[in-house]
Amino acid sequence: MTERITFIDFGRVVSIFCVIILHVCLGSYYLFSLKYDLNWSVTLFYYTLSRVSVPVFVMISGVTTIWLKKQCNQVVTVSSALYRISKLIIPIFFWSVVYLLLLDQYTPIALFKILWSPQGLVHLWFLYMLIGLYLLSPFISLIFNSKYKEYIRYSLLLWFIFACVNVYTEAFFGVKLGEWFGLLPNYQSGFVGYYILGAYMMTFRPISLSKSIIVTIAGAALSYFLVVWDNHNAPVFNDRLLNFLAPNIVMMSFGLFSLLRCFDFSWFSKYHFSFISPLVVGIYLTHEMILKFFREALGLVGYGYNAFYFVPLLAIATFIVALLFSFLLSQVQQKLKLFF
Repeated sequence: MTERITFIDFGRVVSIFCVIILHVCLGSYYLFSLKYDLNWSVTLFYYTLSRVSVPVFVMISGVTTIWLKKQCNQVVTVSSALYRISKLIIPIFFWSVVYLLLLDQYTPIALFKILWSPQGLVHLWFLYMLIGLYLLSPFISLIFNSKYKEYIRYSLLLWFIFACVNVYTEAFFGVKLGEWFGLLPNYQSGFVGYYILGAYMMTFRPISLSKSIIVTIAGAALSYFLVVWDNHNAPVFNDRLLNFLAPNIVMMSFGLFSLLRCFDFSWFSKYHFSFISPLVVGIYLTHEMILKFFREALGLVGYGYNAFYFVPLLAIATFIVALLFSFLLSQVQQKLKLFF
């Protein structure tokens, strides 16, 4: 149990760093230049790898919310699910208003829209998606604690077909399987599969280290090949085949999750790095404003720099500043959960 808890803490940090890498790539403008030069290729490589960020984070959430409860022979109750949701309400409103003001988009209508959709910056969509997962948690938990394990596999099969394979059918044939059959018809609803998958994978031993590496590399290689192929002679950059729900991203995320489970991360706690884990949501919420400062005040947008070192260095700088900022906010809020 201890090794798995430290794996969870380390996995969260890996996930949030990948989120920052992703947003650094999108803001570097290299991807949108479509020059197919070295900087474009390198940035696309980083961007491709970063697409495991949200899937792995959601899988870890499934572990902490569903699987850990099962280990204690408990289920997620409606009251506990609503309590988790209540802790997100104030941060959603606070950061929505902050970003609306930062982007000079504040209006009474935008403030009202916070009730059902992210305002200010789109990255706040993640919190709304978490609310949906928490609402479903009591049902998912009941299935995991029942004797009907085939229902879990059946749910994952439906998810893979109607949310994941759907990415390919829509891209290549214009066929939206989820809409046609009324199953997982929108983007956000598809993340419930990762939520279930993370908890389900913890019910059996991880695949071997060598197989985990092979699956991860295969998923990354396939993803890179598909997006390069899809952008050949394209007028604008298109990352539809790097959709978080695409089967190639599922493969890469499955591999990385398995890879993380193959190692003992007790050192992460031993050397006092585990304090970062509770700050991950704060880092997620603050990193975009820090990137905005770096781009607009310091001119760090990618032009004139080698993408090979520019992307990771800017991501590391953003991570450190966001970590410090989140730590300060955590000291201010204490247990009130005002900011995250």
